[in-house]
Amino acid sequence: METKKCNKCGEVKSQSDFYKDKATKDGLKGYCKVCRLENIKKYQANPNSTFNSWGAGVYAIIRKSDCKTVYVGETSNLYRRKLTHFTNCDSNKTRCSWIKNNNLNPNDYEFTILNRIEDPTWRKRLENIYIETLGLPQKLNVL
Repeated sequence: METKKCNKCGEVKSQSDFYKDKATKDGLKGYCKVCRLENIKKYQANPNSTFNSWGAGVYAIIRKSDCKTVYVGETSNLYRRKLTHFTNCDSNKTRCSWIKNNNLNPNDYEFTILNRIEDPTWRKRLENIYIETLGLPQKLNVL
């Protein structure tokens, strides 16, 4: 059984106790799964962290060239949603498929918060109102 020492807790553990990471020599994260989850929980629990500071709400993605709203969505975490749409758009591991699938440049678009609202029912209603008002399709096709 292969082992590895956690960079945080210092314990020597089985490699199965570490998450995979293709960017490292050994193919594993530096922190064990337990320490990594503790870090994530601390970060998400901190109300001042960027992860939580944007809150929930309705957002739009706007094409900068003509200021046209091309997408409206709602989410419980605006910051995470922006990352989902705009991070790693040039890599093969992209999470923003609508940008990649349509060969779009993420720099040509802007993420805009329309309303901050915590209640999921009202968020969905507000999202639908924006979609109807702007005449957008319910599902995003080609921009």
